[in-house]
Amino acid sequence: VTWLKNGVPLPSDDRRVQARTEGLHYTLSIREPTTTKDEGLYTIKIDNDDKESSCQVTVEDLAGTEKKKPHIIRQLQDVTVPERSSLRLECEFEGDDVEASWYLNGVKIQQNSFTTIDMKNDVAKLTIKEVYTEDGGIYKLRLRNPYGEVSTSATVYIKLHGEDTWKLSTDEMPPKFLEPISDVFVHDGQNAHFRAVISGHPAPKVTWY
Repeated sequence: VTWLKNGVPLPSDDRRVQARTEGLHYTLSIREPTTTKDEGLYTIKIDNDDKESSCQVTVEDLAGTEKKKPHIIRQLQDVTVPERSSLRLECEFEGDDVEASWYLNGVKIQQNSFTTIDMKNDVAKLTIKEVYTEDGGIYKLRLRNPYGEVSTSATVYIKLHGEDTWKLSTDEMPPKFLEPISDVFVHDGQNAHFRAVISGHPAPKVTWY
């Protein structure tokens, strides 16, 4: 039996690497593995008379993959702005090859002459030059890359200027599911978690069945 890494036999003087044989069971153990040294393609080669057989497995840095997933550092914050003023929402994140999508009350926001969507230096920004009552609601930012997805939400209130007082334009916002619950699969004895994101003003009453 021969163990190889990337086609090269493993050195016998590396104390971190131990190959063991118990009957027909062959085990290779790596103590305190590191990314730079131990990533690669491992092969076990078995010679039996004139016949040869082998199998392979790839060892990757799972911790490095975790770091590549989008991770939110600074969440979106609720904000109240006067009508006809500008609105800017920002979210700081980290991750590789991240794509950002913005939503208002579940509807994807498209960039136009009044709305600017920008992402630079790991900061996603949404800017609206001049807001009106229809711009109030739940804003959601979804960050996605090949390794995973995260999201953050915030409520934007638009103030209407009256004769004596200011009034929130979201006084009447019907309940709406921004993220409905979905099916989950769990093993016997495990906890089951259900999650839903809703909008509405005043705060809707929630009942589970």
